[in-house]
Amino acid sequence: MPREKARPNCHNMDALRLVVEGEGAATIVDGKSCPIQIGNLIIAPAMTWHKHVHKGTEGRVVWMDLLDAALVRHLQCVHFQPGPTQEYPALPPERAFTGAGFVPT
Repeated sequence: MPREKARPNCHNMDALRLVVEGEGAATIVDGKSCPIQIGNLIIAPAMTWHKHVHKGTEGRVVWMDLLDAALVRHLQCVHFQPGPTQEYPALPPERAFTGAGFVPT
């Protein structure tokens, strides 16, 4: 709904969101804003911090969440981590992902 925010979180399930109604909202994945518009597919890969915000003033936004939860549960490796109530935890800078063969610590 307008002006709602969802708390940041991360989990080891991949999440796909198919937007079916509304606009004016965004899913923020590791600090990158992904606008929510009808027909968009938004991907939050496993273990990425993500949250949802609706900065619009009218109209609801509806999407369908698709997660690989059944597989992750079958493998008995479910992990879910709620984030802080306001903002994301500190994330590595973009340059941490630009060198071949290097990964952030």
